[in-house]
Amino acid sequence: MDSDEHRRTCLNPWAHVPGILPGIWVAMVTLGMIVALVLQFLVISRDHLAVGPALMVTLIAIAVGIVVAKGWYIVVYRREHLILGWCIQGFITGATLTAGVLLVVLHMPAGLFLDATAPGLLLAMAVGRVGCFFAGCCGGPPT
Repeated sequence: MDSDEHRRTCLNPWAHVPGILPGIWVAMVTLGMIVALVLQFLVISRDHLAVGPALMVTLIAIAVGIVVAKGWYIVVYRREHLILGWCIQGFITGATLTAGVLLVVLHMPAGLFLDATAPGLLLAMAVGRVGCFFAGCCGGPPT
């Protein structure tokens, strides 16, 4: 077999949206964000830090991240004219840059904020990826 020959790497029900569980992506990503916010709140409050400003930075960063995730997807798939997806890379880029700017503007300690946010972000991504798997949208390229 030639190495440039195309092969199917998964069954069709798992390869295309809407996948096997319609609506699961939105549900799992939303659950992931809620888990991230709760975990961040618990870490911050455990260390007796101000929760309000950190929550504000996080919510604004999430909102900007969502917009950038959509824009990133549209740019990446502009040749295919696809608009119905999102890119985690865009979300992380938008949210990180927004949080960085807000932390500087609000004179908040970036290290403390990032330490409190990292566990929730990683857990949120893990929860959200379950939604990606069952939606069938993020199976990745053939290997």
